Amino acid sequence: MKYLNSYKLFESKSMLDSNIISDIMVDIIDLGYNCHVETDWWSEEGRNGINICIYGIDEYDKKIGCDVGYIYPDDVLETIERLVDYLKSEGYDLDEIGKKEVELIKNCGTGSKLHLDREWPKNRDVKKRTGTNSQVTFRFDEEKNKWKVCYSLGLYFRES
Repeated sequence: MKYLNSYKLFESKSMLDSNIISDIMVDIIDLGYNCHVETDWWSEEGRNGINICIYGIDEYDKKIGCDVGYIYPDDVLETIERLVDYLKSEGYDLDEIGKKEVELIKNCGTGSKLHLDREWPKNRDVKKRTGTNSQVTFRFDEEKNKWKVCYSLGLYFRES
């Protein structure tokens, strides 16, 4: 009986189905990106969270001499925006670091507010800080003539 009473208490507090997130992410997964979704469920009100990590596609980097994972903003931006909109409609907000990272990625393409070709040197990595212990690293791809994000992109959503 004690179990049934406590079950009823938490009955209304549920976690979002992460399969819906994978359905949204399928567009970039089909391009070769790997994604990891982790959900955190807490019994306290407003503590549920969702961690999403997008891992870059491995490419051989001549400068470094090994494979490095790269994310091309044009490939992922539309999916990320759809994901943010969906999770917002479900009561989850992107944390401040994630908002800064998404804004930087939005602003690195041609025609954006901050066009990297004009503002940043193409011959070296550009690191933009998004928090005390976080940053986004951009590298210019000479063959494709566009900027790419190095390694991975982590987004954390918390229930509002």
